[in-house]
Amino acid sequence: METSGNFRTVALQTPKTAILIKQKHYQQALTVAQQVDKANPTLAIGKILKGDVSLSQQKLPEALSHYQRAYVIKSNIKYQSTGCHTEDISPAKTT
Repeated sequence: METSGNFRTVALQTPKTAILIKQKHYQQALTVAQQVDKANPTLAIGKILKGDVSLSQQKLPEALSHYQRAYVIKSNIKYQSTGCHTEDISPAKTT
C-alpha cells in the first residue's frame, strides 16, 4: 500500500511532468515520470506519465505500450477489489 509520502510525491510530480512537457523539456519530463514509476511500481500513474511524454513526442507505439501497462494495473486493481472474473459477469448464455 502506498504511504502518504509517496502520495505527496506523486501529487507534486504529476503537474511537474505536465509543465515540462508543455515546455518541450521531454527528457526531463521522462526522468520525472520514471522516478514516479520506480517509486510506485504498483500504481498506474508512472506509466501514464511516461505515455504522456511519448505521446507528446509523437512516439505513438511507445505511448500505447505505456498506456496499456497502466490499463493492466488498473484492471488488476479492479479485479482484486471485486474478486470476480470477467466471465463471472458475462451475460448468461441461452440455449
